[in-house]
Order: sequence, then C-alpha cells, then structure tokens
Amino acid sequence: MIKKSLLGILWISAFLTMPCMAQSFDATFDPTAAYVNGEQDLQTAYYGSFDGNVAAIYQQQTAEFGSPNNGDSNVALIEQIDSEASIAQVWQVGMGNQATVYQTTGANNIVRLAQVGLDHVATIRQEGSANFAAALMQGTGAYLQVTQTGDSNYLNAVLNTGSQLRINQEGIGNMFSVTLAAGATANISQIRP
Repeated sequence: MIKKSLLGILWISAFLTMPCMAQSFDATFDPTAAYVNGEQDLQTAYYGSFDGNVAAIYQQQTAEFGSPNNGDSNVALIEQIDSEASIAQVWQVGMGNQATVYQTTGANNIVRLAQVGLDHVATIRQEGSANFAAALMQGTGAYLQVTQTGDSNYLNAVLNTGSQLRINQEGIGNMFSVTLAAGATANISQIRP
C-alpha cells in the first residue's frame, strides 16, 4: 500500500511540474517586405553569418490589412529537409487559410506562423534538436497541430477563442509555452524515450 501511494505522489508531482507555463507572447511578426524575404533574420546581429535556408510566404488578398473578409482559402506549404538553421515563416490573413511547415532531420530550425482571421488550420512538424516554433493564431476557430521529435525543442503558441491546439513532443528536454483565450482547448503529449 505504501509503495502504491508513493508512486501516485511521484506521478502527481511529475505532472504538476511539467514545463508548461502561460505567458504573454509577442511574435514580432511584421507583414512587410522585411518579413516576407527573411531579411529580419539575416541580420549579423543575430547570426554573424547565416548558412541556412529561409522560406517565407505572405498571403493576403487585399490591402485592407486585418480584415477577416480577405485572403480566403489560401494554402501555404514549406518543406525544408536536411539542413541546419533553416527558417520558415508563414503569414496569412483572411478566412479558412491552411499552412503546413515541415523541417526534417536538422537542428536549430525556426518556424514562425501567424494566421489572422477565422477558421484557419495549421500543421508544424520539426525533427531534430534545438528547434523552435512560434505560432500566433489571431481570430476564432483555428486548429493548430505541432509535432516535434528530438531533443531540446521549444514551442510557443498563442490561440484565441474557440481554437484548438494539439502538441506532440517526443524526446528529452522539450518545452512549450501556451497562452489560450477563453474557450480554446489544448491536447498535449510529451513522450520521453
């Protein structure tokens, strides 16, 4: 009986100390030419020199920035394979947009994803170590799925009302920070091999 109680206490203690924290988040997204061409990430202040790949997609139908009635049903796909320090950025404004970013077999990769409007769907998959993903879902009814496989990966996500988040992290030292508005839900799985 004592052994079962002790295991239960240890399990509860481990659950309560999981690396999950709610905090404010400024993704510093900028829907300008500097954001779209990756210029802000190539500054020597950040890297000194940069040998990785940069891919960026900016989708908006009209010049009325922030209007939920433009940029409907855009689809964005970025796939970066076998590289170190790749950067992928997706900014979509409108309704029903979809974005997918794959970064496989690499380290120190970055994904920045921003979807503004209604009913967006996004998928981020990173394989490797020390990868970083930041997702900002501004609007309602968004669905975000993030899978990070490897060690020391980090996710920072912000979702608004009525949105859903699914996180799967497999490896050692992975962390996440999530900010959810009222009515948003999260399903989080961390697996240590």
